Amino acid sequence: MNELTVNNPKGTLARYANLDPFRDFKQIQEFAVAIAESDMASSFKKGTDGKVNPSDIIAAISIGIECGIPPISAVALGKTLNAKSYLSVLKGKSLGLDPITSITKVHNITTKNGEILYTSVDIISKTILDTNTTMKIIRDYEATPKYYEMMTNAYVGHHWKVFNNEGELNPLYFLYQKGKTSADELAKQLDGDKIVISKGSDITYVTSIHFIRKEKNIDEIFHYSTQEAIDAGLLMGYHSVYKLQDPTTKKYVAKLVEGKNNWNDNTPQMLRNRCISIPGRIIVADKLQGIYTQDEAMDIVNEPIIEVENIETIEVQEEN
Repeated sequence: MNELTVNNPKGTLARYANLDPFRDFKQIQEFAVAIAESDMASSFKKGTDGKVNPSDIIAAISIGIECGIPPISAVALGKTLNAKSYLSVLKGKSLGLDPITSITKVHNITTKNGEILYTSVDIISKTILDTNTTMKIIRDYEATPKYYEMMTNAYVGHHWKVFNNEGELNPLYFLYQKGKTSADELAKQLDGDKIVISKGSDITYVTSIHFIRKEKNIDEIFHYSTQEAIDAGLLMGYHSVYKLQDPTTKKYVAKLVEGKNNWNDNTPQMLRNRCISIPGRIIVADKLQGIYTQDEAMDIVNEPIIEVENIETIEVQEEN
């Protein structure tokens, strides 16, 4: 039994392990009134006069009791501890998280379709490892050639989208090689069912991670590239599809994407994070059970939300 007690001018608050919001309401109320007159109540201040309503403190303590958070900690959390954080704690428990981590890592936001939960990449990493899933980095921010369709010059993908990990070409494509592919063979392939592609002179950077979760028969390599990040509006660079007309030359040029600060400043780390969060949503769907990634949440609300992805991820085994 926890021996922690809190003394205040109007009495003693019972041991928090035995507190009940209904049975012990009077003690909680007296404690809240005393706290309202102290510096600890600063986060509860309202309006220009800076008054504190003890009922706000009572609500925070009551929610804290339900979440397993001691009264003093509940007061310190202040308005952060509310109905939404309570839902975060409930979901966090199913992921093996303590209450404080749940509040700071499992976010609850309101959308036109109701409340949704989303979490950060380090929690997805933890959940992946908790299922005995192995993660091995195959390549980390590796410069990789781009490939384009011959007829339209449309971007097809990076090397590891065109070839598999054994270097075999995807059967959907025919690779034109300058100096090796004859004119007759090229004409034949252009009239055929395959997409004729050629290697461009530019590159993108790719991170690839191999996931194995034996109990679900999952054995997949997931790739994410800087070009994909640019096309998603995350990283500064030229879009692979969208073009804008230059008002001076009247020519159409690739659209410049400004990107986001966390991606522009920490591109390799963010690339690795994305390479964990997206497949993790599928690999441990049975554990996350409705928790969205940040990207999915942004798509749902269609507006900026808290940036949670700029976090140092766990170290995973790298290929020698």
